[in-house]
Amino acid sequence: MQVRLLDAIFVVFQRMWNPRARYVIVTTIAPRGSHLRDVVINSFLTIASYKNIYNIIVLMPEASRGTDKASLNIFTWFPYTSSSNCGSKVHRRVLLDQFVPSGNKTSLLSNANLFPSKFHNNFYKCPIEFFIQHWPPLTITTNASNGAMEYVDGLEIRILRLVSELTNFKIIVSGNPDTFEGLFGAVWMEPEASVGVDSTWPHFKGATTWFVPRERQVPQWQSLIKIFGTSVWVFVLACYISASFTFWLTANCHSKKKNSSYTQIGVVLMNSLSTILCHPVHLKPTTALHQAFFVLWIFFCMVINNAYQSSLIGILAQPGYLPPILNMKDLLESGIDLAIQNHTENVLKEYGTILPVDHILDSSIKCNPQDMGYCLNRLSYDSNIAVLGGRIGIEFRGYVNYTYNGKPLFVPFHDNVREGYMTFYFKKGHLLTESFSIIVMRLHDAGIIARWVEDIRMKYGKHFNKILSGKGFYVLTLNHMQGAFQLLLLGVVASVVCFSLEITYFYTF
Repeated sequence: MQVRLLDAIFVVFQRMWNPRARYVIVTTIAPRGSHLRDVVINSFLTIASYKNIYNIIVLMPEASRGTDKASLNIFTWFPYTSSSNCGSKVHRRVLLDQFVPSGNKTSLLSNANLFPSKFHNNFYKCPIEFFIQHWPPLTITTNASNGAMEYVDGLEIRILRLVSELTNFKIIVSGNPDTFEGLFGAVWMEPEASVGVDSTWPHFKGATTWFVPRERQVPQWQSLIKIFGTSVWVFVLACYISASFTFWLTANCHSKKKNSSYTQIGVVLMNSLSTILCHPVHLKPTTALHQAFFVLWIFFCMVINNAYQSSLIGILAQPGYLPPILNMKDLLESGIDLAIQNHTENVLKEYGTILPVDHILDSSIKCNPQDMGYCLNRLSYDSNIAVLGGRIGIEFRGYVNYTYNGKPLFVPFHDNVREGYMTFYFKKGHLLTESFSIIVMRLHDAGIIARWVEDIRMKYGKHFNKILSGKGFYVLTLNHMQGAFQLLLLGVVASVVCFSLEITYFYTF
């Protein structure tokens, strides 16, 4: 009968599980013997403690008296009152009060509070098991000497250690996500995730966004043509052609004083090009009209050449950057691969018909925690992938592991895909939840959490939020001058080809 009764109580707790409710268990038959009575009462309380139900009383008649005149004892228990009374370990029940018969009435003996507060600030070094997910800068891990994962630092690790010191409990890190009492590691506060768990006061604001490769520098071979825009180059080319034609026309309109250097269109084109490049011509014009136009042309070439040279050194030292990817439209048109961090598929589905969500989900690469290094390597060094993930974590990794000249090799979009708050989760009804929330709220109001975030970023992130001073001077190397050498190589190849064709033509014809 006792086993069946305990099973029935367990089924009731399973179906009507609400740790915040107040439970009353009443039995009209008391076992004979104090030891057996204690076993039954402790069994009731232990079953409730497995579901973190602490607001519970057990009413059992006093066995030593008759059934009609017996007093009714009210029992409960107080968890975390000693190192041997932790959580679901019910070692000693407490007699709260008694319903004592007095004539035709029954009254409480001491009129005690039947559901006293069981909130604790001291857990007496009781072990509490936590499952902690690796996600810097909230949780930073390292490999210990025995190969196990060791949590050395991080915002949530600091909060957990501080609460552990203030409330006097022992932290046990669990590798099984099904047996934890508390869950850490960049956990979002979401209504759908609160089934069976309680969330503490939020401690950090998180966001999900797209990370794309940093804008690339303009190739050095483009430095010679990047100085002028397309419209300027078209204008210079038009001036070159029209000036050459004018030289040829003015040289041929005077039959008496013809200059052989300007009567042939090929020679005119070469002379005009020489003057643009500030190279002298071997023969000056002879007529007044020809000379007047020549002076104007030389002045034009001088202005264009000085404008070009004045910007050439700056362009060689800092060639600038190609246009970056700024929004989702540019990202889809870029044609690079897409990668999605775990648990962010639902974020994309919120776009509805605005984006080709199905196409993105089908063609994207899934970045699990163990694959995140591969995704970030491609994002940083190959620049052929974009990653959708947590803003704080990926941005922190960029400043720690993927920097060049003090800047991360990838950048986030300005707009976030989703924003929310980070929290800690405990099993529903856990007594530590309230203590944790109170301490986290005080840390947040005092600005200590914001201070810790900045300290962690500065400690592990290279040049995080620092204004980098530029170099005092630039030394031009072959890398800067590769455009000029490539142009020289092209001219050498063209001259060799032209020379070979001339030799072939001379011996053939």
